[in-house]
Amino acid sequence: MAKLQTLYMHDNILTIFEPDFSSSVATPPLVDLLIHNNKLKQLNQEVFNDMTFLRYLNAGDNRLESFPDFSLMTHTNNLGYLDLRNNAISSMPEESIENLNSLVSLYISGN
Repeated sequence: MAKLQTLYMHDNILTIFEPDFSSSVATPPLVDLLIHNNKLKQLNQEVFNDMTFLRYLNAGDNRLESFPDFSLMTHTNNLGYLDLRNNAISSMPEESIENLNSLVSLYISGN
């Protein structure tokens, strides 16, 4: 997958991403990850460790119970679009997005 930049994994029944997921798809720069409309309950920080070029993440319409702590995901500096709409997120700590210096769009309605 040496040239993979956009990965569409939406509209499935995914429940978890294993930590080694990123090493298999992010070696060349994965830029767009669309994982909306699945059954994910959490986004593990390890999944994003190798995704240094990720700019677009759509994880809306899942079952996420907490806002991902992007402050622990040191390689998400390029993330500009984050969609977490229609999940089960009850709070969003301010420090969880401190490292997202490129963020221009954040969608969190419907939680």
